[in-house]
Amino acid sequence: MRARTRDWKRVAKLQAEMRRRKVDAFFVVRASNLHYLFNFMPSSGFGIVWPDHAVFVTDFRYETAAHNAVRGAKVIIHRGTLMDELKKNRHLRLEGKVAIEADHMTVDFFEALKSFNQHAQLQPLINVVEEIAACKELEELAKIQQAIKITERVLSEMVGMLRPGLMEADLATEVRYRHRKYGATGDSFDAIIASGKNSALPHAEPGKRKIQKGDFVTFDIGCVYEGYASDITRTFVIGKATPKQRKIYDLVLRANQKAIRAAKAGMDGYDLDKVARDIITKAGYGRKFGHGLGHGVGMEVHAFPRVSRLVHTKLKPNMVITIEPGVYIPGWGGVRIEDDIRIKRGGCEVMTSFPKELIEI
Repeated sequence: MRARTRDWKRVAKLQAEMRRRKVDAFFVVRASNLHYLFNFMPSSGFGIVWPDHAVFVTDFRYETAAHNAVRGAKVIIHRGTLMDELKKNRHLRLEGKVAIEADHMTVDFFEALKSFNQHAQLQPLINVVEEIAACKELEELAKIQQAIKITERVLSEMVGMLRPGLMEADLATEVRYRHRKYGATGDSFDAIIASGKNSALPHAEPGKRKIQKGDFVTFDIGCVYEGYASDITRTFVIGKATPKQRKIYDLVLRANQKAIRAAKAGMDGYDLDKVARDIITKAGYGRKFGHGLGHGVGMEVHAFPRVSRLVHTKLKPNMVITIEPGVYIPGWGGVRIEDDIRIKRGGCEVMTSFPKELIEI
């Protein structure tokens, strides 16, 4: 029954963290964490990690795929429901201090787990696997870099075809098609393509609006390559930029560049956010920059850590995060410039290479 983790380092990393926290077992339900730990992500399943072994439980739909893909754990295929398997399978009995993913487990699942394991002390934890996964292995960094390369190729082609009269929604369709054409499995999120006044909406949905001369046009796009995401934003102007457009663009660009120069391992994400935010606030646009400076990128496009004035998170080597300051003026338009960077000791590596000077089309 007890399949040791052998060469699969990710489960071993969690086991080391469990020893540090004096946890006897770790119950994993979040899909992206299952994917990270065990190399497989079904639509239904869970994992349990003990100090010297682990199991991955899913249903018969994934029997062949799970046996082929899962690493670091013994695969158990349940024939009833997940709850049935928990209740009847003696190998899944839990004792001692058992960590659960508090922000991803339903109340029903929690109550069932508690009733089936009355000798276990369930300990709600958050971001344990996420923090481990945030520091990328070299292979993961290479996949993120390839995802970035694909998105930058698509972005370059989109700039080449931009002109007045094109509809935002049609451009989003082109992005989706071209990501797949160049080797991605799909978009890492629904493309944000916002023109004119819509560019003042940080999460605008591409609609029927047609691009007009004089518009800002913001592209916030990303793809998934072999399970890893990219996330890039650039803002362009159709025609010659007005003095105000150039002023706002240059302000956001300065904030982006200064934050990148400041980013390094050991820094608090709160302080990195402040570097960019202080520039925008000093210029009188602090209230027009309402979101955080960035977020982690990995198997999810919005991953741990958050880089924000709302939380304190220490940045560590090989974390990949975004730097994406913005200024959004309702009824006029907005600018966001976003890069993906790799945190290193003493600085960072900018993984994106698409030009950032204002492009007038």
